[in-house]
Amino acid sequence: MRKRALAAFGSAVLGSALLALTFGSAPAFADPGTLASLSFNPEVINGNDSATGVVTLTAAATDDTVVSLDNFDFGQLIAPTSVTVPAGATSTSFTVTARPITTGSGNACIVATTAGGSETSGCLWLDAIGGPKFQNVAYVQQLVAGGSTATGVISLDSVTAGAPVQLTSSNPAVAAVPASVQLPAFKTFVEFPVTTTAVNAPTTVTFTATFNGMTQTSTALTLTPAPGSPNADTVRITKAEWNRGHETIEATSTNPKAQLDIVSNGQIGFTLTSKGGGKFSAQFDEVNRPTSVTVMSTFGGTATAAVKD
Repeated sequence: MRKRALAAFGSAVLGSALLALTFGSAPAFADPGTLASLSFNPEVINGNDSATGVVTLTAAATDDTVVSLDNFDFGQLIAPTSVTVPAGATSTSFTVTARPITTGSGNACIVATTAGGSETSGCLWLDAIGGPKFQNVAYVQQLVAGGSTATGVISLDSVTAGAPVQLTSSNPAVAAVPASVQLPAFKTFVEFPVTTTAVNAPTTVTFTATFNGMTQTSTALTLTPAPGSPNADTVRITKAEWNRGHETIEATSTNPKAQLDIVSNGQIGFTLTSKGGGKFSAQFDEVNRPTSVTVMSTFGGTATAAVKD
């Protein structure tokens, strides 16, 4: 009986050990890791330039974690096919290089995947070799009264990672600009203030922007005497008619040397032709009948009139 009891006890212990091995005590499989992000610094690069990619896990790896990198834009990027996050670490870095792109710009992305199926992706913005080019340097308004503040706009043909643009004025005594402005990352334009002083006669100013070794001169900004100042002229609209898509404007100025322009929000639409003796006129196509028209002189005078049929 004693031998049978011991045998039964031994079988029970062995069975318990097998159950424990099966259900609780077996060595755990290595955690394949869960991806949190794939990021790049900088996020914008030019052709032939490099960036640093960083693969990050949600928690420290319990074992070396291999992360596959699928470079779907292999025609534009040079990157490793995989990286390893060491045990105990939460991230690892690698280098990615843009091929020598000569024209255009756009996104190039990489997808990161672990053995457990966790996935994330990250993208770089690629610009052609040499980076973005100037598209325009202009103004929100083309005509402003001296003594007021104007707004300039610098436009590029593609985005940057953020860069300074140097500015100079052709006449800083009457129109001053900041020495530089910062182009925000992933923006193709930036505005800058133009601080002007009072003028006695129409004064034209331009600005030069310098960026990435390139320079661009702005369109002209015209400063006019402030309305109501002793040097301002008086403008009157003598005719404002619209007929079947054609508009006719006639106006006068007390200063025959003035230039009269049809303006909207400071933007010149049409310049009236001088007929001599302070008389001006313009004819142009206007598909939709306007309700009113505003004429502004380079000597500060302005007038608004209703447009008649």
